[in-house]
Amino acid sequence: MMALLKGVSLLTTVLLALLVALAYWSPPLPDSYRAPLAERLAERLGYRVSIAGLRLGLAGVQPRLNLEQVELSDPDTGAPALSLKALQLDLDLWDSARTRSPQIEALTLVGAHLTVERTAEGRFRLQGLDGLGGGDPRVLEGFWREGRLDVVESEILLRDAVRESRLLRLTGVHLTLANAGEQHWLDLRARPVPPDPLARATRERVPDPSDGGPVRPSLRLSARLEGPPSDPSVWSGRGYLSLDGGNLGLLLPAGLTRAGHLDTERAMIEAWLHIGRGRLAPSSLRLDLQGLRFGRRDREDAEPRRSEEAPDRFPAWHLNAQARLQPSADGWTLRVAGLDLGSGRAGLSGLNLDLSLAPDGAPLGLEARASRLDLADLSTLARASPWRLPETLALLLERRPRGRVHDLSFGLDLTETGADRDAVTAPRWQVSAGLSDLGLDQRAPLPGFAGLDLTLAADQDGGRLRLETEGLDLDLNPTFDRPLRLDRLA
Repeated sequence: MMALLKGVSLLTTVLLALLVALAYWSPPLPDSYRAPLAERLAERLGYRVSIAGLRLGLAGVQPRLNLEQVELSDPDTGAPALSLKALQLDLDLWDSARTRSPQIEALTLVGAHLTVERTAEGRFRLQGLDGLGGGDPRVLEGFWREGRLDVVESEILLRDAVRESRLLRLTGVHLTLANAGEQHWLDLRARPVPPDPLARATRERVPDPSDGGPVRPSLRLSARLEGPPSDPSVWSGRGYLSLDGGNLGLLLPAGLTRAGHLDTERAMIEAWLHIGRGRLAPSSLRLDLQGLRFGRRDREDAEPRRSEEAPDRFPAWHLNAQARLQPSADGWTLRVAGLDLGSGRAGLSGLNLDLSLAPDGAPLGLEARASRLDLADLSTLARASPWRLPETLALLLERRPRGRVHDLSFGLDLTETGADRDAVTAPRWQVSAGLSDLGLDQRAPLPGFAGLDLTLAADQDGGRLRLETEGLDLDLNPTFDRPLRLDRLA
């Protein structure tokens, strides 16, 4: 008996060695295998399958079947759905022998060009692959229960189906989805590029301070999800996303840059995501933007800049903030807490913002609140704006406003222009604030003053202003060569 067992063990070892050796040399398989395999895959996937070649290889010690130049097309119309450089099937040798049928342990897509659409319901789907599995998610339930999906050397385009706009393009994609019952792990690494190949170029390439080369953006997404293998569209869980790159302006959807363009020298964005039944739930973000520059949108009827508005007049800004993104009935709401914004000349901190966005990212409204701000810093930042200021405001800034702003509240409503965003219509706005120790330089014929307290409330239709002070210095030069002191004004 012992001799028989040794003989069987030796025979098994020899057969395995022969199989491994055969797979190692990765021989092409006869063409007679292609048609039956394509038919079997078509039955499982619900698409017509075309295979240019077959080759047997190894993935570690497991056999790997390489399907070369694979194309999936609609079985009724023949419309192409997916083209792959290769489709790799890693076979579970022992389970295949036990069940007497091929058992796939892992599936790898090589050279795929995928389009992911965000639907009106807020879900995501693979464009053109709605019939995967014959339209029945239970067909792939076994794979979503125990299988592993890898996507390498591929590209993913993210689109908004409602607005028919491109949101983001990822190249050099390496994606892994591992499944174990109702537990699922996702890991994605990619390089984001402009969503539209015709996106504008930057004014210059900004070198990376660490190595002197251009900053290459990188994206990383890791998520742990839970849900039934029979329906991946209702999975829920949490994830972490990080974007580390150079010019964020090239990666933004067109809806966010209609009023002008944006450039950054370095951008770091982190997000802690919550996903509920296949939809993005309220999630937290951290933004760190350096070398931030704004510019006006180029228009044929745009007024040219005055000669004194040289490019170096507009300094690089920095922005740091914690934010929370949540879906709303009209699109998205971005709540920013403790915004730190400024340049080398001045800065603002402690500003809270609520930004309403359309599904494609176009701004619909803004609310800003701050308990205390320095008016001199506000004036410095306003003078550094790349957009042409109203003449009245420009003349006011020339008088060097100073003082303290408290209890600031500002609202801007752009929803009326949402139907026709190219139309030039005045938005609705409102502002209220208190100012203490307000001062302006004298500019003939207007006097200068310092020490004025006031409160104001205004909107696009008008407003009210209340003045009071217990010590006002009034500059009436040259009528009086010294400031006049007023003990009380109301």
